[in-house]
Amino acid sequence: MKKLLLALLLLLFPLTAYAHKISAFVDFDGDKVTVMSYFSDGTPVREGKVEVYDRETGELLLTGRTDRNGEFSFKLKKPRNLKVVVTGELGHRAVSELELLPRPEAERREELPEVNTDVLRRVVREELEKQLEPLRVELSEVRRALSGTSFKDIFAGLGWILGIFGGISLVLSRRH
Repeated sequence: MKKLLLALLLLLFPLTAYAHKISAFVDFDGDKVTVMSYFSDGTPVREGKVEVYDRETGELLLTGRTDRNGEFSFKLKKPRNLKVVVTGELGHRAVSELELLPRPEAERREELPEVNTDVLRRVVREELEKQLEPLRVELSEVRRALSGTSFKDIFAGLGWILGIFGGISLVLSRRH
């Protein structure tokens, strides 16, 4: 009976071994960067530590914490390539990189007819946000689904646990 119970526990234990793998995704919109982080089961990383680095220099640009939805946003003063590190509970971490090219409007300035560019930018931005929001939500859901625990992860965890228990059994059997 004890062997059956032990075998059952060994089979069920690896299912939770990878339940806290973290995935982090970085989105850039205008001058706003949003970091979205989730555990492999889809729950958001709440109060996770976020560190943002300049990818080329390694300089720490800022730190913060994710909100209850697993998100952290900040304004980017100048375009640069970023490395974002999210650390969750028990030291689990995810690294995501974002490559930003120089903004096209900074590269070339053309003479335009007299138009209130601030109003035009605001209207275009609002319309784009309305149009792109469903795509962002869908992309986030796809990313979340793809970052889940795979059978390979489960079997790898099972192998580790069986190996550890096999080693313990070997040591205990030599004592007797």
